[in-house]
Amino acid sequence: MKTNVIGLFLVISVFFSCSRTEKNSKTTNIADSKKDTLTFQSDYNSSLIFSSSDNDNLLIESETFLDTITRMKTQGKLIYEKEFGGGDCAGKVKIFNENEDTLFIKKISCGDYGFGNTQFLKRNDSIKVVRFYNYQWLVSENKTVFKISEQIYNFEKMTLIERQKIVEPWIEYSLKDIPFSTNTFSRTEKTKDFKKEIFELKKLIKLDD
Repeated sequence: MKTNVIGLFLVISVFFSCSRTEKNSKTTNIADSKKDTLTFQSDYNSSLIFSSSDNDNLLIESETFLDTITRMKTQGKLIYEKEFGGGDCAGKVKIFNENEDTLFIKKISCGDYGFGNTQFLKRNDSIKVVRFYNYQWLVSENKTVFKISEQIYNFEKMTLIERQKIVEPWIEYSLKDIPFSTNTFSRTEKTKDFKKEIFELKKLIKLDD
């Protein structure tokens, strides 16, 4: 009889010990989940300096192009500014003019899906430079990742320089450590494509020529 009592006591002790372990494990998992959520939200909030249409940061790291953009924004005149939105995305378009040059700047944010910005630089009716920067969510079975990509089309040199990399969400936005690859492109084809994009951009913000 004494042996049975001792055995029952051991079974009950093991049961409660396992229950406490499982409870502690669940509590730890919940705490870790809350911590991850808070960290993610904090990282996302810090990205707003780059994604917000109210912020001028375009993540331009090409010094030559940055100098051009800076000159147009400081010496040129802001002739048009308008916000736009639809679905999950919203943004703003700004247009600067200096003598014969016109600069279109478009910033767009799509919340958790990412953000991007585009610049079209024209001289009269000819396109000089076009740049795209995108921070885009990628579908992955294992984890959430983003792709950063940048393309710069130079119509004077007839070169396309581009680079990209995969990053953890809402932590890294720079491509400074990635070298550009250089290619050529069809002037006729890309001129047609980009003029169509500029037309659609004007249509988006209801700007008449």
